[in-house]
Amino acid sequence: MEQSSETIILQEFPYGSRENVNTSGVGPEVKIYEVLKDKDIEERVKQIGRGKREKDFFYYLYAMGGNLKKVNYHEEQYRQYNEQVEEIMVGKNQPPEGVEIKEVNNWLYFIINGDCTSNDSVGKLYFNLKPSEIVNFLGLVLKKFGEKGLQAQIKIPREGDSLMFNRRDKVVLYFEPDKAEEVLETLEDLHDTKKFNDGVPLFAAEVKNKKGEVMRGVGFGEEQITRKRSFGDVRAEILILLFHIMEEQEKQGGEIDFKKLFGEVCSRYGVDPENPFLSKPKSGQRLFFEKIKDRLQNQTGGKKQGQKNFFHSFFRSDKRG
Repeated sequence: MEQSSETIILQEFPYGSRENVNTSGVGPEVKIYEVLKDKDIEERVKQIGRGKREKDFFYYLYAMGGNLKKVNYHEEQYRQYNEQVEEIMVGKNQPPEGVEIKEVNNWLYFIINGDCTSNDSVGKLYFNLKPSEIVNFLGLVLKKFGEKGLQAQIKIPREGDSLMFNRRDKVVLYFEPDKAEEVLETLEDLHDTKKFNDGVPLFAAEVKNKKGEVMRGVGFGEEQITRKRSFGDVRAEILILLFHIMEEQEKQGGEIDFKKLFGEVCSRYGVDPENPFLSKPKSGQRLFFEKIKDRLQNQTGGKKQGQKNFFHSFFRSDKRG
């Protein structure tokens, strides 16, 4: 019988309780550990069981930055957003000339100046915009990138609802490695703190402006096109594996070296454990990191605010991206 990933790694890492853990400092693994030890998450996973619902849960946990505290939006906000999107679709609010629109799996993709996903890797910027600002920000990006001749793709939700609006990756921009510096410079000019919410998805880097200040609600991740799985899908799978290893080890004594465990699991998924917003390179320089490394930083751990588990009513829709 083929052994599961949890079983294989448990044989190599015989640790103990999740309450007795060595996270070895303030690396990116601390943030992930704090999320996974949350008792609300532990109880909810037990209720869900294994399979697709569990995968969806951990994907949304990733997308919401590990924070299950719900922001309450109103039906009027959904209606206004959906009306704005519909105006684009019927041609009342047309994008600039040369922008191609594609609808894929509840997302609208706007392709600016041609395809930007021809390389093995692509950069992704995640924008945790306030819902009322999404369409306006989209217009600014399309105009500015078009004027500069920058190739990029930006996607927004086809429809707004509570689950989508609470995601920290509700707007995503894709760009090529050799344009990383120019893309960040352009977006810094467009960034307005008042139009963004706090936080970025788990594993994503926080992005700094030229002054070294973190830009509110802007995250970065590197996606490997050749792997046929999104940045979020890979990170959700890492969360699932880590969670179940910790779950199994509660039955054993001793101390968990979570930093070592985190490194092993990330490496198996081709993710750099020191900078989990990056893929682990096989050889040579990192296309993104070398060019914009001073503008990126790992999310740090810290005691989370009081949270409420609000996933119970949100598994009726499938709007992953």
